[in-house]
Amino acid sequence: MRILMLSHGSGGGADLALKEAAVFLTAKNHEVIILVGQEGVGNFTDVFSIVHKVVTCENLVWWVIPLENEIDQPSLFNEKTIEIVNLISNLNPDLIWTNTGVIPQGALAAKLLGIPHIWFLHEFLDIDHGFKLPFAREIFGSFVSEFSQLVLTCSNAVATHFSLNMNPKVKTFYFPPNQYRDMQGFNKIRTDGTFDILSIGSISPSKGQIDLVRAMSILYSKGANINCKIVGRGNAEYVNYLKREIETLSLSKHIQIFEDIDDLVKEQYISESNLVVVTSKNEAFGRVPFEAAHYAVPIIFPMSGGITEYMRDGINGLGYIPGDYDSLAERIEFVRDHPENANIIAQKAHGDLEKFSHDNRIDLLLEHIHDDYHPAPNLFSEILRQSLSDVVTIERLRLETEEALRSIVNSNIWKVLAPYRKFKEVAMGMRIFKGKN
Repeated sequence: MRILMLSHGSGGGADLALKEAAVFLTAKNHEVIILVGQEGVGNFTDVFSIVHKVVTCENLVWWVIPLENEIDQPSLFNEKTIEIVNLISNLNPDLIWTNTGVIPQGALAAKLLGIPHIWFLHEFLDIDHGFKLPFAREIFGSFVSEFSQLVLTCSNAVATHFSLNMNPKVKTFYFPPNQYRDMQGFNKIRTDGTFDILSIGSISPSKGQIDLVRAMSILYSKGANINCKIVGRGNAEYVNYLKREIETLSLSKHIQIFEDIDDLVKEQYISESNLVVVTSKNEAFGRVPFEAAHYAVPIIFPMSGGITEYMRDGINGLGYIPGDYDSLAERIEFVRDHPENANIIAQKAHGDLEKFSHDNRIDLLLEHIHDDYHPAPNLFSEILRQSLSDVVTIERLRLETEEALRSIVNSNIWKVLAPYRKFKEVAMGMRIFKGKN
């Protein structure tokens, strides 16, 4: 089967999951093509030689915008969308797989071309990444369902967020990391007096690293000897905010921020840590707890979002309420002061990994996808195609009209005709032109 997988190219957990799925499907003799915006192609260099091809596209516009932006939501009914549909048509896929909620072009193309479509939602979008949705949540969920044969969500929490939890098309599909490097044995809680904490993942307000900084301040006020690394690609404004807080709290010698490390160093940091702390306010799924569990490192996790579907407080991790840094400090103290108990919890998390092998389940998803597929009525597709065509035609006419008026205004004859500009028809044309600009 030729499978076209669309990525928004952010380089985060969704892209990592996409790459792992692409590698697995290629190993199963599927012909995998990855379509990604030009700015995100660098996130896929490690699979260039594995998948069939990686295709870049200039016009893969996101239909979500940051909540604080006052600009209008981007329109998808334009010539750029037509170009993407034509590109996808030329790639001739048997199945289209959209790997994020921020780009709907694959779904539109699938509907127009009569091709099965899987939409994999890896994020809440608004409460985790701060995006403004193109519609209300329930309508967004309905759109995703209507334009897909199968909808996958990375957690039950995401399905519920978009009112999809009772939809028969929707399946929760846990997609943890599936590839690890073997380090020298599993981590054990050290008893040599040192204690190292690691926070790893993107550095942004929604990831809540400020909780850890403030918890560290509480611990140091008690004379604790703890070191902390905060590791991940960062939101510049938030990273600077954290650095200012760290300096203000006199923690610069004890908390380090690393914004750019490769995967090998990241996994080395995990395996060498005494404790991994996740502080996200609303994590749709979360890969970090699985990475820590692989190396049997104790985990403190936020009791919110999708993480609570596989992490259990006091069983395979230690939970805290996001924002409650006093509680977080207490949890850190527990791991430091009770290494044997913490190690038992970490080993339980490591043992739980066996429940989350996703390889065979991907095969099951694809096995009957064409057998069960019934293309949308031609009338619907034709209406959608005509709507796109009409909008493109109107946009072209508008641009041509503006260009014609601009040519008139810049011409020499316009100066000659200055005395006649008072006439009603000419004045009206100029008002329209100026109003557009």
